[in-house]
Amino acid sequence: MVPESQQLGLFDLMQHLRRLVSLNLPQPLWLRAEIAQLKKNRSIYYLNLIEQEEQRPKAKAKALLYASSRHRISKKLGDTFWSIMREGQEVLIKVQAHFSEQYGFSLEILDLDASFSIGQLELGRLNNLKRLEQEHLIELNKGLELPHLPQRIAIISSKEAAGLQDFLEQLNANSQRYAFRTELFQAAMQGQQMQKEIREQIREIEEQEDRFDCVVLIRGGGAKLDLYGFNDYELCRDLAQCSLPVLTGIGHDIDESLADLVAHTALKTPTAVADFLVHQLFLAEQQLALLQQELRASVQGHIRREELRLEQLHSRLRLSSQERLRLAQKQLEHFDKQLELLSPEKAWKRGFAQLSNEEGQIIHSWTDLQDGQRLRLALKDGSKWIRINIEAIEDETEG
Repeated sequence: MVPESQQLGLFDLMQHLRRLVSLNLPQPLWLRAEIAQLKKNRSIYYLNLIEQEEQRPKAKAKALLYASSRHRISKKLGDTFWSIMREGQEVLIKVQAHFSEQYGFSLEILDLDASFSIGQLELGRLNNLKRLEQEHLIELNKGLELPHLPQRIAIISSKEAAGLQDFLEQLNANSQRYAFRTELFQAAMQGQQMQKEIREQIREIEEQEDRFDCVVLIRGGGAKLDLYGFNDYELCRDLAQCSLPVLTGIGHDIDESLADLVAHTALKTPTAVADFLVHQLFLAEQQLALLQQELRASVQGHIRREELRLEQLHSRLRLSSQERLRLAQKQLEHFDKQLELLSPEKAWKRGFAQLSNEEGQIIHSWTDLQDGQRLRLALKDGSKWIRINIEAIEDETEG
């Protein structure tokens, strides 16, 4: 049995460790770590900090953020504070080490260096940009053709997003009274779940892509650091590879996210996206009006050419008809002259006579004569009936 003098109680050990911590870490120090988990209980935020090496935990520690420190830090940094204090974010925090006999080792957060987190975020943004460029994803979605009438719109946004209502009001209250059909696919626009939820909604839209003309990703205003969530590589890759044109209106007038870079069309604000869509319909209407004018002019030109052709054909036909009538008139005149020359009156004047029987049949031959036959003899000064005496007729051929 171990002698009692060599035995140590738990309290004694923990008290010894507390003294070691107090002696060796008496002053606050700046600590670099990643926020692995963040929870709130009443007025205290409880954090699990982690340092990783090759995607594996190298060290872990618990940290606490009391209300007094939180108010002081957030007053100094504004919305930037809440953009940094989120899971997955690497931070540089000023901490005071504590050791309690009952609760063990913990770190009290006293301050936060925002510039460090911004620098880490910007470094990640540059690395992701390089990767997107190497994989030729920057121009991929831009290569899709935006329909001339983008009226069926899939919206990815949070129901509570400041810019969503602005977008819908600007879109539906357009002065041209163009009609749009919109459908909201809800996703968080900030926080740890943002990238995951947006990617899920992209896949949901693509499963029914025939129902939509384009995808609109809108967010509205917010802290500058919130924009870095739209620099996530997987999110930007899915946006770039989306089968529908993607329009972004994330709501930052100066900064440009990688989501903006890979989008088909990037606008600064949700209302600017709405104005863009309305303008697309206006351009389509103008093009349609121009095509109508061109079609009308083409039809009118065709009709005029056909009218001219018909007029030419009519003129040629009229000239042809007149020529044919002239030739026919000349032929008739010629026939009249021939008939006049061949008429009995002309023949009688030339000394000819016409002999016909009582039936009106012309006598052409001596063989047609019969003795005692009554015939009509026509001369130039008239006609008379005579009777034939065959015996009295002298045949000159015999004499």
